[in-house]
Amino acid sequence: MNLGVTDFLGLAQHPDVRQTVQAAVSQFGVHASTWSPFEGFRDASSMLVSELSALLRMPAVSIFQSGWSAGFCAVRALVEPDDHVVLDALSQIGLYEGAAAATRQVHLCRHLDVEHMRTTLRMIRQGSGRKHSILVVTEALFAADASSPDLRALKDACVEFDAKLCVSVTHDLCALGPGGTGQLGLQGLLGQVDLVVGSFSPVLASSGGFVAAADRSVGVRLSEDPSARKLAGSAGAAQLVTALAALRIARSGEGESLRRDLLTRVAYLRAELATHGGVVLGAAAPMVPILVGWEDACQLAVKFCAEQGVHVQLLEHPEVPVATARLRLNVSATHDVTRFQSVASLIMEAVHDAEHHFDALSLPRAQVTS
Repeated sequence: MNLGVTDFLGLAQHPDVRQTVQAAVSQFGVHASTWSPFEGFRDASSMLVSELSALLRMPAVSIFQSGWSAGFCAVRALVEPDDHVVLDALSQIGLYEGAAAATRQVHLCRHLDVEHMRTTLRMIRQGSGRKHSILVVTEALFAADASSPDLRALKDACVEFDAKLCVSVTHDLCALGPGGTGQLGLQGLLGQVDLVVGSFSPVLASSGGFVAAADRSVGVRLSEDPSARKLAGSAGAAQLVTALAALRIARSGEGESLRRDLLTRVAYLRAELATHGGVVLGAAAPMVPILVGWEDACQLAVKFCAEQGVHVQLLEHPEVPVATARLRLNVSATHDVTRFQSVASLIMEAVHDAEHHFDALSLPRAQVTS
């Protein structure tokens, strides 16, 4: 079983999506990127932008060649050298790199700690007053530990300290929430945050990413930034058509059924892993993280799993703190749930065997701190 790839709703194998891919490749070829004058690009791009705008209730949407470039460019283009960026410590690397490329005033806050975020914002305002802008960056769903922030509390803090809020929805949009609206929909914040960035690959069966903004002037700034202009609108026509087909399924009644199937499988797998002694992190989400600890033991567990035909994803430093390495299992709505009991047993046996191997070498166990 392949638990290492992200295809949360199973749309990469959906017959309508596969048919769309075949027709798109036949018409447009397999170009990884293209410029907007290319035949077919404008129609595919404009329809995808319209669908995303309606889903997120945000008027300005720009398409990028990847989720990384969307996050990087959104932060890089909107932050001036004297501005401040405040990030959750587990934010995606593209968001951090965009911040570091824009300003030296980058602040990392403890993971999910709203009070630490508020303290940081207060400190910035006390030091610089209101003359410089602040961008707060977080994720709607953190893949490393299957956790979600209190977005309402973050929004309120941003209002209090005159900051803008940027939320990455890469791992939850279309996979969770009413109508596929993710945590923004679940927490009642659709159309109420300043900036939303995301990737197509976890759910929409295609490469590419997007930036959505509540203020249309943000789209203008992105179009004027040289780095953003180079990467915006450069996903291939075939990729955009594929993402559009998958998005329409995700927003349909079938999409609702697939989300229910996904969460059913997530709950079952989490329970089976816990039964076999797994330290399962976070809450019900498309990814199921299992804490292992030491990087060497986690790497060995991945190897043991692969030898038994089960493929899992490795998360280690710098994606997560040192000595908190973990396995990430990416669940799909189309996974065979009848195999989860044996798969969970196999995975935990691999973890225990890897831990025992390093215990025999007298290496200390990692202690996890929050």
